[in-house]
Amino acid sequence: FPVTIDQRMGGIGDVLFTTPVVKYLHDMGNVVDYYCNAYSVPAIENNPYINKIWVNVDLMKHQKTPPGFGKVILADVEDLYSVESEIPEKLTKEQYASYDRVICYQGAIEHNPESEKEHAVDVMFKWAGIEPNGKDKKIHLVLTNQEKEWGEKFIKGFKSLHGNKPVIGIAPKASAKIRSWESYNLFISQAPKEFSYIYLHSENGWTMRQTCAIVSQLSGIIAVDSGLLHIAGALEIPNAYRDWE
Repeated sequence: FPVTIDQRMGGIGDVLFTTPVVKYLHDMGNVVDYYCNAYSVPAIENNPYINKIWVNVDLMKHQKTPPGFGKVILADVEDLYSVESEIPEKLTKEQYASYDRVICYQGAIEHNPESEKEHAVDVMFKWAGIEPNGKDKKIHLVLTNQEKEWGEKFIKGFKSLHGNKPVIGIAPKASAKIRSWESYNLFISQAPKEFSYIYLHSENGWTMRQTCAIVSQLSGIIAVDSGLLHIAGALEIPNAYRDWE
């Protein structure tokens, strides 16, 4: 049965938290397509449980959508394109209407009181009407062998310039400035000297996929509540969360 996951809002972490639901639906025999903003696409590239990714090229248009809205407004479908081809393939209204089920995660975290009480993956299962108990809750972020090799080479070069010490990532910034860590430089100056530290942020000029490849080779990461924290968790890298409060 064709199913689409509609994650028009939210960040990379929110998208990653839906990936166990994607796998469950796939394993139940469904063909799962995914719709999200362009910024979050790298988090689900190469996911073997996603048939096709549709990207919203005009996110601002959907920011007034009521929480829990069950389907994308059909008048806006013309702004959805596939990311799989050089010439984007437009999703037609007829194609969208052909899905047997649309799971819309608008409001699942930010407008859901239960999200403060349970793990985000459990919230995503329940929002889709699926009982989370006994389900595989592993978050899926899939790197290619080429990406892994690139990350390994990068960290090897970084280590050679910093005494060949284990490398800890520092991710002090988040999309919401209030969650950012302004004094991280002071922390690094006082941090244990048996490690080297690498600053992780888009300002470095890496693509998101390259950043994921670098994170996959770290000995650990210290991060604020951000996409990089959840990326580290998905890649099973030891991580410490700095509570912005």
